[in-house]
Amino acid sequence: MTALRELALRRTAQRVDDQLLSHMQAHAIAGPWAAGDRILVCISEHGTTAGLIRYARRIADRLTRAVDCDLCRGSPDISPQ
Repeated sequence: MTALRELALRRTAQRVDDQLLSHMQAHAIAGPWAAGDRILVCISEHGTTAGLIRYARRIADRLTRAVDCDLCRGSPDISPQ
């Protein structure tokens, strides 16, 4: 089952890559452009935000990646646990 899943993922990735290249050629988009992994941190107004950002920064430093922070506003009834 794992091998079948792996084959499906590879085929899907190849199809998406082909579609992207076709789109870029059809619209005269220069590329490919640089891409890389990033660490995304969703923050809120809670007091744990500063610690979460520091933790993400330490992970990003170890992995030599950039950190993006995004303010996420959820339901006021949800507590961060």
